[in-house]
Amino acid sequence: MKQMRLFAALIAALLLAACSAPTLEKQVEQAASHCPVEVKGVGFIKNISLDKDTLVYDVTVTSPSIDLSRLSSRPDEVKATMKSSIVNLFDNNHEMLDALRENAITLQIRYVDRNRASLTLNFPPDDLKAEPSRKASPQEELEAEIQRSKILLPAELAPSVMITDISDTENMIMFHCEVDETTANADAIDNLRAHSAEIAAEMAESLSGSADPDVKRMVGIAMRADHGIAYRYTGSVSGDTVTIAFPASRLRMMR
Repeated sequence: MKQMRLFAALIAALLLAACSAPTLEKQVEQAASHCPVEVKGVGFIKNISLDKDTLVYDVTVTSPSIDLSRLSSRPDEVKATMKSSIVNLFDNNHEMLDALRENAITLQIRYVDRNRASLTLNFPPDDLKAEPSRKASPQEELEAEIQRSKILLPAELAPSVMITDISDTENMIMFHCEVDETTANADAIDNLRAHSAEIAAEMAESLSGSADPDVKRMVGIAMRADHGIAYRYTGSVSGDTVTIAFPASRLRMMR
């Protein structure tokens, strides 16, 4: 249940950038003085700089949960998930946002991981003109989270099992999982069905006790939207399915 958390790096740095300096240059200098800034679950902000008409955030990604090489092949989709909320990053630093707007500054975010995979996103001045959006409803938050998570698909859940889609189905955040019956046992779905109680018990423990921030975030979003979380396994050859589900009421009991 890994998902992109690249926003976290920006939030931390932009909060640090708040100061009473009268110029954009001084504000950027103040923000850069705090670097490197560790961002748990992401990596660290290496530097913040002003390059002519572009404010640059250099973020080093160290988290194994962020597949930067995959994200770099889909920059438009990644940017689309961030664009509508980009100005919300400045909620606690209106002076910085005002300075960016007044100077028609482009915001550039450059992500690099230790394998030298990289992703650069540019948000031109027009992207920074919008006013901060209202607080999203629980359902809107859920839909946005699903769209962000889908960027990383397909993703391996277990050997011979791939998450191919995520949807809002039957009042559940539904993870659609394909079981490769050419590499797993031909009766893999039957085995999952026969041992569904044991599998559900292990999953419940993971959902309730995990220290993984991705898991905690997904469970929290599901509960706020009065949704459960479910995994629907489908055999790649047989088309047979089995679903292991945790309704919202059970998620609340697990917390």
